[in-house]
Amino acid sequence: MKLKEIHSSDLTASCMKYVQLRFAGKTRPAATTALFRGLVSGEAMRLLHERHLHGKQEPDLYSALVQESCDLVRKTLASEGRAITEAVEKNMSEILSDIGEVAENYRKRFAAKFERWTLLGCEVPVRWKFAPRMPEFASHIDCLLRDEHGQLVVLDWKYRDQSPTYHYLSRNMQFACYYASCLEGRFLLNDGLTTEWTHIGEESRCVWVHLPNLFPFGRATVCENDRGMETQYKKGDERPIRMTWREIEYSRHTAVEDIRAELMMRARMIQRDVFPKNPDPIGCSLCEAESFCTRFDTVL
Repeated sequence: MKLKEIHSSDLTASCMKYVQLRFAGKTRPAATTALFRGLVSGEAMRLLHERHLHGKQEPDLYSALVQESCDLVRKTLASEGRAITEAVEKNMSEILSDIGEVAENYRKRFAAKFERWTLLGCEVPVRWKFAPRMPEFASHIDCLLRDEHGQLVVLDWKYRDQSPTYHYLSRNMQFACYYASCLEGRFLLNDGLTTEWTHIGEESRCVWVHLPNLFPFGRATVCENDRGMETQYKKGDERPIRMTWREIEYSRHTAVEDIRAELMMRARMIQRDVFPKNPDPIGCSLCEAESFCTRFDTVL
């Protein structure tokens, strides 16, 4: 299979068979609760940053922001032919209320930090030509900033039930490619006057922002605080920042070649039409390509 680009979704899919079927257009796209919630929360975070709303606490600001985000996501899904599931429509008010609480807590916990930082853009296109005769890595970075020391920071907002472990983050291809792209790739930056592909060539701080951990604790819990000390938390207490702000540390001297080698292996699998199944007890029932995927029993 010939590809001009390889996207982060091609790298992070748990089942390569899904990637093959998606390339072939064999999916039944539907906006499930997880997808819809993730899209609306990401849109709300984008609006918070682009409109510099971190320091504002007006009444109904977050409910209005989330409703606007919901309307934008609905339009996008409709243009893509994705139907919103009945479960989403049935639970819409609860979904939007939860995202509003997350957005407000995001502002509370990180406003002081972001007021000192410089926003370079949200949904920033990125390209990395990681090897000759190979497709380019192509993706969009949720949020690109510079901290108060001038260092590049990549944020990726995640709204998932399960928090990532250190062992998972240290091997995550999406973030690894973002880090390598900051060193070797190009970004499409819009400074308000021109939009140009720009090579930055710098190391970056890459952060998985786990949005559900902005909710307070739902029960009494013992865990490490932000200073690494075991602490007793009560129901309703704020969770430590370290549970939301999951920064991944890379070494320029060792990481990039390992990332390049892993990416080349995956690209070669796609080029050679190697798409093994990796069935999952839950994932298969939710997969957009499930009805097109080969089964070993009698087709129902």
